[in-house]
Amino acid sequence: MTETKKLYKSYSDFDTKNWRWPHFSPKELACKCNKHCKGEYFHDPVFLDALEKMRIGIGMLEINSARRCPKHNDEVGGAPLSMHKREIAVDVKIAPHRRVELYEAATKAGFKGFGFGVNFLHLDLGNRRRWDYPGGLILWKKALGFNPIKN
Repeated sequence: MTETKKLYKSYSDFDTKNWRWPHFSPKELACKCNKHCKGEYFHDPVFLDALEKMRIGIGMLEINSARRCPKHNDEVGGAPLSMHKREIAVDVKIAPHRRVELYEAATKAGFKGFGFGVNFLHLDLGNRRRWDYPGGLILWKKALGFNPIKN
């Protein structure tokens, strides 16, 4: 049986019996607002495969944000068409990794959407696009030795 993409009203509604991503859980990837939803979770096996590949390659990743319900996305200033609410995206904490290691692992795992922040890296599997958050680009350029937005 092929797994399909699906939105769950709560991560607890998802049956983890055949869960094949040992380094993640639906709870970790669910909306964390605890206000507008009950922990919405968007299940996307292809995204999870890429995230698992990245974590195997680089080690532990701390996820700051993954799925966001629409109201939570608005509250945190997310883009109207944010992949956090449309499908699944993650913002991963940079520390304890070096920026270059994180960037290379994400690229090898197949991520296409990159947002370069001061203390986090946004990743998604949407169309290829790159942007920066205030203060982030200068740090990424220094660490990588090139401008990742133009690359």
